[in-house]
Amino acid sequence: SIHGDVRNRPWRVEVASSDATILQFRSKDFSDINYPFAFSVTQSFRTAKGALLVECSIKNDDEMPFPVGCGYHPYFMRALGNHAENVQLRFFTHGAYPYSGETPLPERMSTPLTPAQDFSILRDLDVNLDTCFAGWNGEAEMVWPQSNVRVVMHASANMSHLVLFSPPGKPFFALEPQSMMTDGFNFLARGERATGAAIIAPGETLSTWFSLTVEQPPL
Repeated sequence: SIHGDVRNRPWRVEVASSDATILQFRSKDFSDINYPFAFSVTQSFRTAKGALLVECSIKNDDEMPFPVGCGYHPYFMRALGNHAENVQLRFFTHGAYPYSGETPLPERMSTPLTPAQDFSILRDLDVNLDTCFAGWNGEAEMVWPQSNVRVVMHASANMSHLVLFSPPGKPFFALEPQSMMTDGFNFLARGERATGAAIIAPGETLSTWFSLTVEQPPL
């Protein structure tokens, strides 16, 4: 319902070079796969001119349509050179999925942002969140002001959700492009249409990507 079933399994390395890695995964290679349909995944990592491009394609190897979603989990340090530094974030979304309890499973569809969840203007990451946001426009900005470093994230148009994970007392955070909401399959089964979950037919592929570009912020 949160991370799927490929995150902690071994992938086959197809290409490994100084600027690219391509990985393959086939559900048929595992007898205990926790998904009732056959699928395969290709994931690539490429670097060029201060940028990282990550792509992921999920193919339907089954005989019937099924729902799919794709999520990435890039982690970042809150501070770079100076431990007192605090990263600043900017991204636009129109809502967030409310949850209660320790596991961040949505209780209902997205609701308007609270002030703590609103990062439409560049601001310090001064809140502890594990939140899935809806209506992301595919762009985000991270700035480390004392280190004079700016990272810009872009994502494919079908990555309409974004997760911000900023646990208390930890030196890291994660800003995670997602194609669908957390627990999107179950919400889709209940009749919700705006989950972001894609339905792909036999032989079809869901393709997604995101990129990170390192820049110096404007003075």
